Amino acid sequence: MTTRRRLSALLTLCLFLTLTQAAKWDVSASQERVQDGEAEDPRRCLEESDSDVDWNTSGDPPVVRLMFEYENSCERPLRCKVIVQSGTVPTGAARRDYSGWKVVDTLSFKFSVAPRETRRLLTTLYWSRPEGTTPRLRSPSAELSRNLELMECVFTDANPAAGGE
Repeated sequence: MTTRRRLSALLTLCLFLTLTQAAKWDVSASQERVQDGEAEDPRRCLEESDSDVDWNTSGDPPVVRLMFEYENSCERPLRCKVIVQSGTVPTGAARRDYSGWKVVDTLSFKFSVAPRETRRLLTTLYWSRPEGTTPRLRSPSAELSRNLELMECVFTDANPAAGGE
């Protein structure tokens, strides 16, 4: 009897876990399931794999050179737009306080990236430092849930030329 109860409890647990997992799966209009490991928000698939920032403080005008490398960690291709900004905040503002943010320069990158592929983004932005301000950069990071308004991504068809919708 104890073995039967254990088996019954184990089967009930398995059924509960199966139903719970099934409820988490997002079924699109075409009834395709999101593959295991893929986030509902495609931005979560774009992971920053490398970066480099070089502030040129002696240049006229002053510039900051940026390199960001993003990897598509999901099994579906992505089409993305990433915006990078230089700007200023009031001197003494906390690290993540952008309430006094003033944009100096902006650049957007639009690109596609295949599954497990990386894209390197290189740019140079102008910056300034009016009295009472500190220069900063704003760039998105889905991993850190930082500045997500500066990133857009959508899943795309793996083979658009094959037809279908």
